[in-house]
Order: sequence, then structure tokens, then C-alpha cells
Amino acid sequence: MGDHGAGAANSPRPTLAAAWHRLEDPEAAEAAAAEAAGAVYLVDKPGEREASVLIAEPGISLQDPDAPALDVLDDILNGFGGRLFDEVRSKEGLSYSVYGGWETPPTHVGLFTAGANTEDPAALIQAVESVLDGLLSDRPPTQLEIDAAKASAKNSFVFNFASPQQQLSRILTYRVLGLPEDYFIQYQRAIEAVSREEIMAAAERHLHPGRQTIVVAGDERLVRPQLSGLGRPLRELPLSP
Repeated sequence: MGDHGAGAANSPRPTLAAAWHRLEDPEAAEAAAAEAAGAVYLVDKPGEREASVLIAEPGISLQDPDAPALDVLDDILNGFGGRLFDEVRSKEGLSYSVYGGWETPPTHVGLFTAGANTEDPAALIQAVESVLDGLLSDRPPTQLEIDAAKASAKNSFVFNFASPQQQLSRILTYRVLGLPEDYFIQYQRAIEAVSREEIMAAAERHLHPGRQTIVVAGDERLVRPQLSGLGRPLRELPLSP
């Protein structure tokens, strides 16, 4: 098993425990991300009818100036009428629920992740990559999509202050992180002001469909033949340390 490339027989098999320890060292984590870029990791789950697919790459923190632009792009990708929903569920019928977007932690870099459960993981991976490639090439976001995404983001802000507890929690978070008290208002204005050109530039900086790392958890007997046809390095990822 393991990597199906040259020298695979002599390569140590990665484990979740080993990967966790490597994340404690930022330089080691960066090297691990580079090593994993473009690869598919297979977790064997015997007897599972569906496979769980997770596609990921390093993302940004909330402090990144591209955060508002990617927030808008997040809305373009997700939800009813979003590009992932339209392609993966409505058009291809590959999964009932699919998602993709950036998590933006306030103090460290997060991840871009996309994923779904499906009986055809290879086709799902190709469909998600097609959506992401389209954003970067022949199907950039339209102004109509951008306006709708901004309105959706603006409406969602209301729920950040839906209760006194949420208001206090947000104020405390701002104090701890050293953010200005009107940070929420500033961020909302940044989303309203972001341009189509800025959204496209942010997408080009932070979306790399061919280099994203993919983890598929499913019955190896069923999914390995599918994944082998993707033309990516295919590696086994044992669950045990």
C-alpha cells in the first residue's frame, strides 16, 4: 500500500499521531503541507457504503486583508443556489450536502476546506475542482452573484448580536484579541466595499485546486479503483498510531 509512486515501498506510512506532532513545529508543518499538496490520502473504513471526502489547503486568518473578499466568495460557493450546490448536488447528483469555504481564526491561519459524503468520491473531487477552476478561469463570479453574496453576509451579521450573551461574548473576544470595539462594523463595511477585482485577486492567491490535499475515508475495496484514476499520488493513512 502507501504511495503509488516511485520508492513507495520504502516510504514510511503517515499516521494521524505523527501528523499531529509535526504540527507543533511551524516549519515542520509547512514542510508537511508541501509534501501533502496534491496527494490523496485514503482511510480504510470497511463496510462503509459512502465515502467521506475532505479537500483542504492552508488558508488565512481573520487579520488577513483578503478576509472580506473570501467571505463574499464563501457565500458564492455555498448554500442553495451556490456554485457547489448547483454542480455537485443539482447537476451531478453526487451528494445531498456539499460545502466549501475558509475558516478564519482570529489568531492563526486556518484552512480552506470543501467536502461531502458520496458513493463516488473520484467524481465528487472532480466536480468540486471543476467549480473552483471555473472561478479562476472561464466562470469568474458575476456581479449578480457578488451582490447577492454581500446581502447574505450582511443579513447574517444580525445574528451576531441576537442575544445579550452573544454581545458580551463578542465584546470580550475583541478585548482579548486587542481589536477595536467597532471591529464588527469595520468588517461589515469592508465586505460592502470589496470589488469584483479584489475578490478575483484574493481567489487567485488562496485557491489552488490542483495542489489541495484530499482525504477520503471509505471502504478501500470500493474507492481505491476510483481514486487511482485521478492521476494524483495515492497514499494510505492508517488510523492507528
